[in-house]
Amino acid sequence: MARRVRRKKGNPKAAIPTYREEGVKASRPDTRPALIALLLVILLIGSALYFTSMVEEPTAVE
Repeated sequence: MARRVRRKKGNPKAAIPTYREEGVKASRPDTRPALIALLLVILLIGSALYFTSMVEEPTAVE
């Protein structure tokens, strides 16, 4: 009769995630230039409003 031989079980395979967290972060675009551009636009609009409010209209001579 043949002997039954127990096979050594190998390490179970680790579950591979569908995506890697560092891969997702690397694929996102950098938001720093967009934030800088937004702040510059706000500064430009604010300074334009400030300087136009300083202009005095000439008094009408009748």
